[in-house]
Amino acid sequence: MIDEPGEAAELANTIAVDGRETALNREIIELRNAASLDDEGVLGGPDDAIVQSGADRYYELGLIEEPLHMENHIRHIIEE
Repeated sequence: MIDEPGEAAELANTIAVDGRETALNREIIELRNAASLDDEGVLGGPDDAIVQSGADRYYELGLIEEPLHMENHIRHIIEE
């Protein structure tokens, strides 16, 4: 997904529950990819603002019914 976001966006049309539009899939994949990298570009470190942006976008698109406050979830994950 990180190396080939375009291909991942196409695959999401047939595989992902929430992926029916390639352009939207690409936007979501790019948000996920960006959220997967820390400030140094290392895989695995969450960026709170990007993760929140993705959650906000899911809410705006009607994919989730209530807004999420991701800082609570991220803090919990980091503390584990």
